[in-house]
Amino acid sequence: MVRLIASRLLQLPLILGAVLAITLTLAWVVPGNPLEQAEGRRPSAEVMKAMKAQYQLDDFAGFASSYVYNASGAKYLVESVAPGPRAKREQALAAGRALPPRTVFDLGPSLRYTDKRVSEIIAGSLPVSMALGAAAVMLALFLGLGAGIIGALRPGSALDQLTFGLALIGISVPNFVIGTALGAGSSAGDRQPGHPCGVVPTMCSF
Repeated sequence: MVRLIASRLLQLPLILGAVLAITLTLAWVVPGNPLEQAEGRRPSAEVMKAMKAQYQLDDFAGFASSYVYNASGAKYLVESVAPGPRAKREQALAAGRALPPRTVFDLGPSLRYTDKRVSEIIAGSLPVSMALGAAAVMLALFLGLGAGIIGALRPGSALDQLTFGLALIGISVPNFVIGTALGAGSSAGDRQPGHPCGVVPTMCSF
């Protein structure tokens, strides 16, 4: 068992590297680039040229190496121990200038929210996602164990068939269908008679 766990842990960096390489390659070969926004939000030609040069969008090797260097935390580590960047930070502090914010895993600036970085957006939404994930796991364990115990105590009974059918529906139906149904059901008490959707405006997105 220990050897199996150790081998899986040793394989983890290789798997993550392969997934990262495939993701970057697919993102590169897809036509277009992140700067091609809608007409009203598209930057000028000069700005697009400067941003392409900054993020190396015309060179796959440079783009991939720069992304891995920033996102893996290597840039943060180098700037923390290298004498040059460290001396510049000390000079800025001595002069009373504010240092720019630094992040360990820098995923770059957001192209949708101009005043935020991707790592800040992920850090802000991560606690909510983790809480929802933990609640979903606990609910699945409660319902799954309950259905399994019922099926084991009374195999072939009507209750066993009912729990089996509900489990089969839950596995077969896509998540977005279940989410839409649950969202519509939870908004049943928030009806607005004069609204075209008949519910609160946020439910119109379904």
